[in-house]
Amino acid sequence: MGWQEFISSTQGIVIIVVALLVVFAVVIILFRLKTKQKRLASIIFNYEHQVLDINNIPVQSKLTKLEVIGKNNVVYASVFAEYSKNYKDTCDYYDEELKKQFDIAKAQVSNKEYTSFSNTIKSIEVSVSSYMQKVNQLDSQLQEIMKDEIDTKSYEEKVRSLYVDCKKNYDDIKSDLEVLEVEYLSIFENINNKFDLYDNDVKSGNYTDAKDILEIIEKEVIDLKNKLLQGQNPIKRATKIIPQHLNEVIDLYNEMQGQDYPLYHIVAVTTINSIKDSVSDIVSLLRNFSFDGIDEAISEVDNKIADLHSKLDNEKNSRIEFDEKNKLCYDQAEDLERAYIKYMREASQLGTIYQIDKDLEQKSLYVKNEVNKLSIIRKTLDSLNYGQQPYSLRVEKMREMVIQVEAVERGIKEYKDSIANMRDNAEYAYDLVYDSSYKLKNAQIAIRNSKHEFLQDKYVDNFNYSYSLIEKLSSLISKAPIDTQSVNKYSKELSSNCNEVINNVNEDILLLKIAEKLLMHANSYRSSFSDVARNLAKAEMFYFEGRFKDAIDLTIEATSRFYIPEQLTKIDNMEEAL
Repeated sequence: MGWQEFISSTQGIVIIVVALLVVFAVVIILFRLKTKQKRLASIIFNYEHQVLDINNIPVQSKLTKLEVIGKNNVVYASVFAEYSKNYKDTCDYYDEELKKQFDIAKAQVSNKEYTSFSNTIKSIEVSVSSYMQKVNQLDSQLQEIMKDEIDTKSYEEKVRSLYVDCKKNYDDIKSDLEVLEVEYLSIFENINNKFDLYDNDVKSGNYTDAKDILEIIEKEVIDLKNKLLQGQNPIKRATKIIPQHLNEVIDLYNEMQGQDYPLYHIVAVTTINSIKDSVSDIVSLLRNFSFDGIDEAISEVDNKIADLHSKLDNEKNSRIEFDEKNKLCYDQAEDLERAYIKYMREASQLGTIYQIDKDLEQKSLYVKNEVNKLSIIRKTLDSLNYGQQPYSLRVEKMREMVIQVEAVERGIKEYKDSIANMRDNAEYAYDLVYDSSYKLKNAQIAIRNSKHEFLQDKYVDNFNYSYSLIEKLSSLISKAPIDTQSVNKYSKELSSNCNEVINNVNEDILLLKIAEKLLMHANSYRSSFSDVARNLAKAEMFYFEGRFKDAIDLTIEATSRFYIPEQLTKIDNMEEAL
């Protein structure tokens, strides 16, 4: 059998596969032997790294702190000595022990003593675990011993942060607290001294006392912070704003004194001294950080300053107003008094022409009283001016005089209007007598010319009554003094009666003329139409009885069907004339 045939046979294939598997297994075994050494070396390295981690546990740093504290505290010095020795002994023992075990393990890996290596690793594991346990135990014990120190430091950090914030707040607003700078800095210095005491207690390991000091500092810092919050506004107001306002008032007062203002009634000097005393008392309270009721006290002082400023401003404005208006107002008052005397002298002569009624007498008395009031006010103002009284009093009296001038002007105007009405009414009566006589005569002539007997009889009484009113009114206006009330009464009655008579006569004359024209026009249809004849006969009867409107309506009704539109338009226009 040839080689190719052997390979192609089943037996050949099996042999080849087995050979390959053996080769692969050998390769695997060699590879595993090679990597096992690396893996075991890695295990050793991990344990060595764990030992480094154990050595990095901060036991030594705690011992160092304990040593520092122990220099000032015998108890902590004894504790430091004990734990320092325990930690050194532990580290020395395990450093030596583990170094030996690591050397043995590395030699076993190098010599491929894998079975012995397994036992050595177990021993290393126990040693590392024991080492870690002992170091952690020491660390925990030291942590417990240092717990007070840690808590105290944590508390210190909180208090110092609060203190730093407080100092920053003070720095931000210290310009407003300038007057209390010494007091605030004293508080800061006191707190700093307490921090020094605290530091000494911490160095000595007296953590209970240190915490007590921190509690005191914390309370003082909080109290200081409240003092800053409460104090900023009142201190600023009392030491900056109030003095500024007061200086402004003092400057204004001095300026006005230099301008010869009479200011005695304001008692400014006394008020200013009182305000200064109040400000001094307020500042004393603030220096003691007494804030209760301080805002109200400051506001009261500020109100006093504002009130004084307002009084000074009032005097200043009063002088301006007085200087601007006094002369004009004073001249008006004098002119009114003189005008009143002259006018009343002239008005008294009216009593010979007209009867003065009660209403006019009341107006005359009213004007007299108002003029007397004006005279008193003017004389009082003279006294205030001559006595160099405050301008606020003068301007008040001047304003009163302005009002009184207006009252007198109104009174005189009303009185003049009443006199003018008396004249106008008398003149109206004269004109009314003439005008009424003229109109009545024309109306009588129109009735006479109409030759209508009924119409002539209808107005006899009306004319007689109107003429009697004319006669009465003529008699009243012909006698002095004229009774203006009676004149007005009869003028109204004559005007009303005369107008009524004239209007009625004019209407009747117009209706009469329209009725005549319509009847004359309708006569042309009388003979041809019996119904027209009957209606016209009745319309004529209305005409002679003076019922002109009825006559017109009946005539139009009887004959309207005969009219052409142009004729009807003419009749419509006549009706509109009514």
